Amino acid sequence: MLLVLLMLLVLLVLLVLLMLLVLLVLLVLLVLLVLLVLLVLLMLLVLLVLLMLLVLLMLLMLLVLLVLLVLLMLLVLLVLLVLLVLLVLLVLLVLLVLLVLLVLLVLLVLLVLLVLLVLLVLLVLLVLLVLLVLLMLLVLLVLLVLLVLLVLLVLLVLLVLLVLLVLLVLLVLLVLLVLLVLLVLLVLLVLLVLLVLLVLLVLLVLLLNLGNGMCLFLLPDSC
Repeated sequence: MLLVLLMLLVLLVLLVLLMLLVLLVLLVLLVLLVLLVLLVLLMLLVLLVLLMLLVLLMLLMLLVLLVLLVLLMLLVLLVLLVLLVLLVLLVLLVLLVLLVLLVLLVLLVLLVLLVLLVLLVLLVLLVLLVLLVLLMLLVLLVLLVLLVLLVLLVLLVLLVLLVLLVLLVLLVLLVLLVLLVLLVLLVLLVLLVLLVLLVLLVLLVLLLNLGNGMCLFLLPDSC
């Protein structure tokens, strides 16, 4: 009977040690999961900072493009003003030439040739100025297209940031749910260990009482 009790005690001790080992493994897994969650959060934070820096750089590029656009518009206005001044000067020159023609009838042929030459030069200048204005308008159009594309890229980056934030929130919620489940399992395991220990204690007391009764019944002198 004592040998049976000793074997039961050894088995109980081994069961308790096994349960404590399982508890230790669960605690180590829980700590590793918490460290993994912290690492993921750190990586997501670094990614978010990099994306914010990219957005700031894009906004700076937008500002530079706007400044260039304003400067180009001012240049176009200046060219138009110069064209207007040239036209006024040309009109005044034509009037002066006509006055000279009226005054100098002798030099009529030479003056007509001079007027034709001046008009040809003026026509060439006007064509060149018109081509320059068209080129500037084309540059303005290209800058506007680039500005629209950059705005669309900024909106796409903001959308990606929003999706990453939503995924981060979902990941944190999932990790918290896993931690809660592990905690509940840990509590249930501790309660089970305590229940097993209580049952074993009760069985040990009952076996000791039973052993004392059999000893008194069989060998009262030795007991």
